[in-house]
Parts: sequence; structure tokens; C-alpha cells
Amino acid sequence: MNEEMREGVEIPEIQDIDMFRFVYAFQPMVTESHEDAFELLYLKSGQKPFKIGNREWTLVGGDLAVIPPGVEHGQNSVQNRSSLYFMLLSEPEKCENFLFMDQTARCELQKRLLKCAGRPIHLPPVVQKSFQQLLDMQKGDAPESQSLLAPALVRAHLTLLLESILACGEGVEAPLRTLPPDIARAVDYMEQCRDTTPSVSELAAMAGLSEVWFKQKFKRAVGMPPAEYCLRHKLGVAAQQLLNTKYSITRIAMSLGFSSGQHFSTAFRHYLGCSPSDYRKSGGEIPELDEE
Repeated sequence: MNEEMREGVEIPEIQDIDMFRFVYAFQPMVTESHEDAFELLYLKSGQKPFKIGNREWTLVGGDLAVIPPGVEHGQNSVQNRSSLYFMLLSEPEKCENFLFMDQTARCELQKRLLKCAGRPIHLPPVVQKSFQQLLDMQKGDAPESQSLLAPALVRAHLTLLLESILACGEGVEAPLRTLPPDIARAVDYMEQCRDTTPSVSELAAMAGLSEVWFKQKFKRAVGMPPAEYCLRHKLGVAAQQLLNTKYSITRIAMSLGFSSGQHFSTAFRHYLGCSPSDYRKSGGEIPELDEE
């Protein structure tokens, strides 16, 4: 089939989807909002400071942000080199027969997506393939786009993507895929060193790899650099201690190797969207995004 005759697959669940590459420093992104759709922003690579509602985050490669309908978002600073997927997803509770779900299920999905909007969500590297597949099928670039079952295939890819978002967004850490044995040894060692942060040289030695090759292999297998994984793991442990112990915030911070209670609170707020004390008071409920 020639270029002119290709047709993409459109379903009401996805209003728009695309991918942008920022090769050079670029002007800040304009502030915008979408009144009738969630926006899913998935950073394939690079770093991107981002303001969503009244919070400022720094997304790193593999992070996804769920932006609720009507919440303003944009970027005040110059954009760095990066690759970014975006999707405008119809509100499940307002999109009749969303993924063939009944009204009760659609309302529950909407609530769960809103709960995922409180912080960046780090997704396994395989999720990138879901975004690319959905993009290729909507543009007609995938062979399956011409299949009689193409709409069902698109919905299947979307279902798997949403399942990954909910699984990762409703926990503190994204579940890891099966890791190569050498990287698994380094991860196990890192998770045991709660009161310190192992150096790259220590972790590389544990894995039996050179430092350069270890960093490359770790990021490819886990989806983020070793230091980023270590920080997120410590914050996950901290979140559990806030809910399940009466330890003071300072004691928790010190036990996990943070240089100060302020350093801990800043990192916690960045990744979970609220202060440690508010997280404890709310019983682990992350507050929704608000406008300023």
C-alpha cells in the first residue's frame, strides 16, 4: 500500500498521540490545559523540568506524568535535549464504553488515574514500545493498522499501557522486570545498604563489570541510573516507615543516609508530591494536584 493510501486507526479513547524530539535547547513550553482529557507525558530520554498545577518536577528518562483534565502545565525554563511522547486520553467516566468497561468500572479507572497524578511515575523500559506501537498504528505506519482487528489491537495496547501506569503509579517503586544476574546482585546490595549510598565503583565490582559498562547495562536493564534507583528505593522504604512506625522524620532520614532532614523532605516532596509529615497524617494518600 503506498504512502497516500495508508490510513491510521482511530478510537475514541485516544484523542491525540505524538512524539517530539528536542535536539537543541529550545524555548519554554507554553502553559496549557485540556478540559476533557488526561494528558500522559512520557519522557523517553533526557531530563525535563516541568510544572504541573502548583508543583514543579524534574522528569528523567523513563518517567511519566499523568496530568488531570483542566490542570495547567508547562515549562518555564529552556528545554534540554530530550524525546517526549504525549497522549490525550479521553476521560474514562465521560467516554461511553471506554475500553468496553461499564460505568462503574470507568468511574473507578478515572479515580485511580487521578491518584497517579501526584508525582512522576517511573515505568519499565518496555512501556516505550507501547507508546510507539500506539503512535505507529494511529498514523498507519504499523502493518497491523490495515488489519480488520486493528481497533481491537489498539485498545489492547492501550489496556496494557494503562495497567502498567496503575501498577507503578499506585506504589512507590516501579516493579522491575527479571534482571540479568550481575545487575540483580548490584540491586540486592544497593537495597541492603540502607544507611549509605554505594558508589558506582562498589556496585560495578559487585556486578563484576567495568564502571562504564556497569552504568550502561544498569540503566538499560532497570530504566534509570544507579543513583536514581537508590534514591527512589530509599524513599520507598521511608514511605513504609512513615506509615508503619512511630519513628521521627529525622530518625527515618538519618537511618536511610540522607544528609539532613531537609534534604530528605525535599526529595520526598519531589517524588511523592507532599511532605513526609503530610504523607503520614493522610495515611499514605497523596493529595491531588491543585491550581495555584
